[in-house]
Amino acid sequence: MIFRIKSALELLKIILKKRNEMNIWFTADTHFSHPKIIEFCKETRPCKPEDMDNVLIDRWNSVVKDNDIIYVLGDFCWNKNADHYINRLSGNIKFIPGNHDIWMTKQNLKKQNFTKTNFEILPHYVETRFDKTKFVLCHYPIVQWNRMQYGSIHLYGHMHGALALDGKAMDVGIDARKKCDMLPYHIDEIWDIMKDKPVLQHHLILNPQK
Repeated sequence: MIFRIKSALELLKIILKKRNEMNIWFTADTHFSHPKIIEFCKETRPCKPEDMDNVLIDRWNSVVKDNDIIYVLGDFCWNKNADHYINRLSGNIKFIPGNHDIWMTKQNLKKQNFTKTNFEILPHYVETRFDKTKFVLCHYPIVQWNRMQYGSIHLYGHMHGALALDGKAMDVGIDARKKCDMLPYHIDEIWDIMKDKPVLQHHLILNPQK
């Protein structure tokens, strides 16, 4: 079902209706423990730097339930203590690494106080399907993604809202949310946004320069 979601309150009402169902979520670029991220993203993170981590966790847990699935498209944490945040977050987390996630490996997590069992590290590039539609997931934006001419959807992060690709693609990072509510995206929000975006054809270079 596709509908227009107008506010965070409306989103919460939808989640309450679906509280007994498994929901799908997407987010990126949380940058936990990054001391200067608010300096770079003042408008989209309306909180004090020292409060940011707790605000992000509270917002995440306010909508994501333990039986939900949430895809994190990179740049999760700024330091080695990823377990400090992962253990406090709800949902089955499927993590796609970004450029700042050098410490987010299975080997490093085993060395930490990592207690969360529903956490999975995926490859840097993932293709999957939801409701028979192909999704291409990557931390980085891809101008020409697989099956785009057939309506596949590309979700990415990395750009902190600074780049909007043409076609059925969108930045799902914290700083891409126009409402500045620091929430992850529910899949129904994705469907709602994508329904108005065009299907693009592959751009063929007919006369390449020699």
